[in-house]
Amino acid sequence: MITGRGERVFDGEVGRFVEASAIPCHRCGVCCERWQPLVSGEEAARLAAFLGVEVEAFLAEYTAAYPFDDAVRLLRREGRGCVFLGRDEGGRSLCTVHPARPDTCREWTASLDRRECVDGLARFGAGAVPLAVVYPDEDERAAFAAVVRGREGRHAA
Repeated sequence: MITGRGERVFDGEVGRFVEASAIPCHRCGVCCERWQPLVSGEEAARLAAFLGVEVEAFLAEYTAAYPFDDAVRLLRREGRGCVFLGRDEGGRSLCTVHPARPDTCREWTASLDRRECVDGLARFGAGAVPLAVVYPDEDERAAFAAVVRGREGRHAA
């Protein structure tokens, strides 16, 4: 049951707790533009293997020092965001290392309670935008609509 902002519910599909206001990612890229994830040694090895490079080469090319902890590195920023932020033919964001992405990125849940996601929705245009534009996939449209309906129900009481 959804009762308020910030509530977390268990999502059996992903096997963890998520925000009750979670929505399907609309691939705006705002989170990848604003955040610079930390990468542990294990994550660096996973990313290096995915890219087919040595760990040392990965660290030199794709990361920057993190001044507060020598055991982790920051993913490098390039242009408007993460060095691995790409765009598909339609202009939607995509992660070029998605199968090997850092744990922080794996744990990110798109949500109507996250400023990044709300700002990302605004990128689709001012005013009403057809859900088919934001979510071309029918299942994602239905999931988004269910969250919005739940939020409206909470405020109506």
